Amino acid sequence: MTRIIIIFILSGCISGPLTAQQKPRVIIHGSLRGIMNNDLEEKIRLTTVPDNEHIYGLGAAADLDGEIIILNDRIYHTSVRNGQPVTTTDEDSGAALLVYTSVSSWLEEPLPDSVRKLTDLENYLERFASASPFAFRLTGIPESVAWHVISWDPADSEHSHAKHKSAGISGTTDEPGEVTILGFFSNRHQGIFTHHSTSLHLHILFNDYVAHIDDLVLSQDIKLQLPDYILVK
Repeated sequence: MTRIIIIFILSGCISGPLTAQQKPRVIIHGSLRGIMNNDLEEKIRLTTVPDNEHIYGLGAAADLDGEIIILNDRIYHTSVRNGQPVTTTDEDSGAALLVYTSVSSWLEEPLPDSVRKLTDLENYLERFASASPFAFRLTGIPESVAWHVISWDPADSEHSHAKHKSAGISGTTDEPGEVTILGFFSNRHQGIFTHHSTSLHLHILFNDYVAHIDDLVLSQDIKLQLPDYILVK
């Protein structure tokens, strides 16, 4: 199968270790379009992701065997075994899709009370679209989160969003407690790391496992954090 590796470089980026003042590279391996066409092969070994560079990322494991999140260089991979989520921090696994970047400093951006749903958040982040693609964080206690952890049947070559949600485990959790949500925003990567109908891709770390977010209702407790290069001019 064709192996897809896309490197999107923002203007002003140079090679080598990144500093907080630089616009960092957003690096993409694989694509959602490829996954929907049953290209589930490993595109990157997680051991090759840079270390000690404040890396944040998310993606889907090779063969769609679970969900991946990277938080400040620490990799979490949740798969489904016997109907239960199992999380490891073992970097010796692969990803069919991975998007990551380096963020050495985050700044809090106040969210208006009117931002409650995912569509509200997407519309709010549009004001920073000139900096896209970019990572963002949400912390706090959401009102509710609909999520899934994929566990794909390798014999099934027909993909759909609905089948991805139901393959594995899924649920809707009200007030799940303190969570960490990592998202990526881009209004020009549909089919690459966001689906065609959205500019967002979000994963959540809660209850010691990683899940893909299908829907989200925010609360006033939620804090939005953006890379400092977006807010500091």
